[in-house]
Amino acid sequence: MSDTTQNEPSAFDTIKSESTAVQARFDAGTQTILAHAASMGVELSETDVEHMAALRIYALGGDSLTDNAMYEREILSIPAIAAQKRKDAMAEEILAGRGAAHDELMRMSPAERMTFARSQNLMGGGGKQERVTADTNEERLAILLAMPPAARIAQARAWGMTGQE
Repeated sequence: MSDTTQNEPSAFDTIKSESTAVQARFDAGTQTILAHAASMGVELSETDVEHMAALRIYALGGDSLTDNAMYEREILSIPAIAAQKRKDAMAEEILAGRGAAHDELMRMSPAERMTFARSQNLMGGGGKQERVTADTNEERLAILLAMPPAARIAQARAWGMTGQE
């Protein structure tokens, strides 16, 4: 048997290339997922999510993308998202003063705590804010207008577009 099947497009890819409606829903769904990931503090690429079954079902006419168990299972299986969720849980334990992560932290010297916090990116703040120019802002607004409302809000927040200046 030859390896020619690896180079052939899948049935979904064929449908997507032949239907502008499916392509548009696929692109919108991809942007929704990327915005959702961004709201969790994770930057993903389109290739990270293009094989998600929930996205493909949505593109073919599914009712909801993010409000189902399949999506939740798939999004949490992406390594960067899983790592961020673990980091968030660890930070919550530490801030709440309970749990194994907090106990481990309390056994460390002050210098070790700082090193640990830096390595886990738990220092908070301190990062330099990106300066948004009018051109960048207009590009971002165009991107936001193409997204569903919930994704639009999440992405605007991720970009720091609060509407208050």
